[in-house]
Amino acid sequence: MQNEPYNSCVPQYFGPYRELLFYEAEVTLIDPAIAIGKYQQQNLIHAAEYKQFLAAHCLERHYSFQIRRCDNVDCCQPGTKWSWLPDPVIDNTGNHYQPFETVFGTETSEKDRPSSQNQTLAAVAQEQQGCKNSLLTAQNVRMTVKCKECEKPRCVYSKLKLNPRDIRSLRHTLERYDYTCGSVITPDGDVMQGKVFVRLQMSCGTHIEFPFYSSNIGRPDICCHCTSPNAGKDENTMKTHRVVLPVCQNCVPKGIPTRMPKK
Repeated sequence: MQNEPYNSCVPQYFGPYRELLFYEAEVTLIDPAIAIGKYQQQNLIHAAEYKQFLAAHCLERHYSFQIRRCDNVDCCQPGTKWSWLPDPVIDNTGNHYQPFETVFGTETSEKDRPSSQNQTLAAVAQEQQGCKNSLLTAQNVRMTVKCKECEKPRCVYSKLKLNPRDIRSLRHTLERYDYTCGSVITPDGDVMQGKVFVRLQMSCGTHIEFPFYSSNIGRPDICCHCTSPNAGKDENTMKTHRVVLPVCQNCVPKGIPTRMPKK
């Protein structure tokens, strides 16, 4: 470094590092289909036992992720099964939240989550993404960016056509930062901030956007759920809807996204 060469050494497999390797290898006890070191969403699509583990042991919320033992003695050691930590629940007055002792041990939901009270999800997304959702249309798609986690192509929108300088600046930004579904595409202060946008109301579980297919900027035959090529449109669904996204046979159970039902 600083114009001086440096050498890298092979890590020694003993001590805490070795213990960490053994600990990581135990992930295969949950699902043998999980490959060590590959934990991104696209690597876990077919890990059925992993999904069963999440359903039996985990509870995911907007701001928390909880894990507890289950009742199956063949899976978890017998012991106290704690209740899930409750979500905030507004009392009858509508001005205060119920005490923890009152809601602990009861089934709750995120409907009273503080950050969801004042603004709709769409309003929050529009504020953070820097443009209204009405701008995110097929005619404003300029290019696509792949999510680092699920590898789905996501549309990059701009009200004005990007010139070569804009394209170079954007590509330079994408080389420096990893993009994931639901995040902004440009960091604060970036030269392209306010010029290009991506839809924030999505996650890796969201299918490829409708504008991707109608903009002719990408392959029109990839599955909207898993990006497999040569996916087709369901003929029966096309009889009832004008816009039908392509879905491969493996992803049909996830649903067939449609728009504009025929009258």
